[in-house]
Amino acid sequence: MAPVSLPHDAKAGPTKSEVRAVLCSKLDLAPTDHFAEVGSCTGAVTIEAARRAGRVTALERKPERLETTRKNLAENGVTEGVDLREAEAPEGLPEDADALFLGGSRNYEAVLDHAVATGVDRVVMNVSRLEVAGAATEAFRERDLLDEVVQFQVSHGYELAGATSFDSQNPVYMLVGGVDETATDGGGTVTLHGVGLGPGDADLVTVRGKRVLDEADVVYTPGRLSRTVATAHVPEARIGDLDFPMTRDEDELRRAWREAAAEIAPVARESTAAFVTLGDPNVYSTFGHLRRTLDAFHPDVSVETVPGVSAVTAFTTALGVEITAGSSLALHEGARGASPTGPDRMVLFKVTDVPATHEGLVAAGYDVVYGRRLYMEQGETVVTDDPEVLADRDYYTLAYAEKADLDDDPATAQFADAADDASEPTVAAMERAEGEACGDESPEVAR
Repeated sequence: MAPVSLPHDAKAGPTKSEVRAVLCSKLDLAPTDHFAEVGSCTGAVTIEAARRAGRVTALERKPERLETTRKNLAENGVTEGVDLREAEAPEGLPEDADALFLGGSRNYEAVLDHAVATGVDRVVMNVSRLEVAGAATEAFRERDLLDEVVQFQVSHGYELAGATSFDSQNPVYMLVGGVDETATDGGGTVTLHGVGLGPGDADLVTVRGKRVLDEADVVYTPGRLSRTVATAHVPEARIGDLDFPMTRDEDELRRAWREAAAEIAPVARESTAAFVTLGDPNVYSTFGHLRRTLDAFHPDVSVETVPGVSAVTAFTTALGVEITAGSSLALHEGARGASPTGPDRMVLFKVTDVPATHEGLVAAGYDVVYGRRLYMEQGETVVTDDPEVLADRDYYTLAYAEKADLDDDPATAQFADAADDASEPTVAAMERAEGEACGDESPEVAR
């Protein structure tokens, strides 16, 4: 194969011939492959790939560099099979690439996300700076792409005082990997179990949840309270702790969930793994973030959810509140003093500023009762209708709000008043009694 000729200069690069030799070895391109390149620059890698792969799509964001690539392709007799695109990756990347090369670090995380989403079999990235190499290695690892990191340095000899000395080029860090689809292409089922622990009392874990915890090799917990409940059923040696920052910064949270998914996915592939949450995994829970992150970056890991006793039902039971058949119930967050309104009955989660929330709800015509740390072994359990008793902030505070003038007693409520036994039942009461006898539908739950 003739050496690559690069008579046209792009004032950047090119990738040195020795580096290209290693790169081509790692990419292992075949005539049936579709190769995609991010940052064609002089076209050196583009030419090498076009000689091996059936199709090449090369992206370059700078038009003058793209023109240099075009000219150098022509100088090397490459006239077919190459699609040059002026675009900034990941825009413009093909959906069916078999191999991908990143010649630089610009937008590399978004490019790697695209590689994962489209199932690129081979991904190679070249980096020249140590700090970027470290960050890129973590990015590969978080997406379960990393196979190896290679560092090498090329030196060329030259004559010096009748002897040979060497002129060393800067080191190159080459990250090599790809999407492993063996698990999704007949490699068997990989499952993570999401287990609801209930409201906080270890005795309220469901029978199925207990069975999954008994069988799990590793049980991951997102916080101290869930860990306390889990350790009542699982030895400390099988607990896997995850670190989640207390922040509202969405970028930081996404980073944390990617790291959590990257830690959990390999364990789920090799053994039985579970992730526990208080309450139910799908009701006001952190579990949804993990499920979506696994779907995006580790699609071979399926998720099986084991329901838990929700704080909604536990709360109403602890307060002795009955949500009768036919009633409407809304679930809301009450964080930072929020006072949402809705149907006649509401359950509010995360009521962190009880006095402020109470003021708004009372003004809207609701009677309100509060419960704090119900069924929890940590902290004091409090049930009260006095907001000042709960003036201090506590994330695990709930509220039940009911319109003060409700008059929709069920048919059997008449039994409480003996005088009503002889009264002629109203048409509405007769219809309600008939419906309840036949089994009313479950109450509507609004969000």
